[in-house]
Amino acid sequence: MHQILTEKEQRLIRDLREQEGKIVETMEENLREIQENLNSIQEELSKLQKQMEQKDGLIFLKEEACRKRRRNLDGRGGLVMKITSCQ
Repeated sequence: MHQILTEKEQRLIRDLREQEGKIVETMEENLREIQENLNSIQEELSKLQKQMEQKDGLIFLKEEACRKRRRNLDGRGGLVMKITSCQ
């Protein structure tokens, strides 16, 4: 009886370690993706700050608002909206 319980305990420990490994791997992948997104956002922010320093603040904000509107997609995720008031 003792041997059966010991074997069962060993199987459970092994199964838990496998599950832990899978969970840790998934967490590491998610962390890498988050870090890549953060790096991308930081690069974009740096570019925008440089552009803002080179232009009048009001002109920059107007251009940025127009650029964002042009990037917005319609509800179907396909067509870019055309904004004529940005010119």
